[in-house]
Amino acid sequence: MILYSFEKFNESRDTNDPLMVKLRAEAIQRLKEIEKLKASKEKNNAEKALDKKIQKDVKQIERLKFKLEELQNKSTEVYKDMENDPDVELEGGRVANHYGSILNRIDKQIQKVRKQIEILENPVLASKKLETPVKIGVFDN
Repeated sequence: MILYSFEKFNESRDTNDPLMVKLRAEAIQRLKEIEKLKASKEKNNAEKALDKKIQKDVKQIERLKFKLEELQNKSTEVYKDMENDPDVELEGGRVANHYGSILNRIDKQIQKVRKQIEILENPVLASKKLETPVKIGVFDN
């Protein structure tokens, strides 16, 4: 039977005790393993966050491409309406100016959407903030 005595503590002898040295070494090893696990978890969390951001960007690009297609279709529709409208004068006028202003608004929106798509598709430009989202409105003919 081994009895432990805590009455006398000789620091120089007890800190260099082989058993204590071994226990400290094991404790240090466990702490290193815990730090490795924490680091790997942080890395996995960072990778997951990056994957989520990439997925979010891909979805946003898809939405923007859909908006771009809608705007291009609307522009084509306005051109067709303008060609078929008998009130449009070749040299300009009130009706031609009306169609022109509609087409100018659509073209500005197309440029904004293309710029947003370019920013999202190019990782270097992705650090820049996007302009305000483009809202697709209803245009009066």
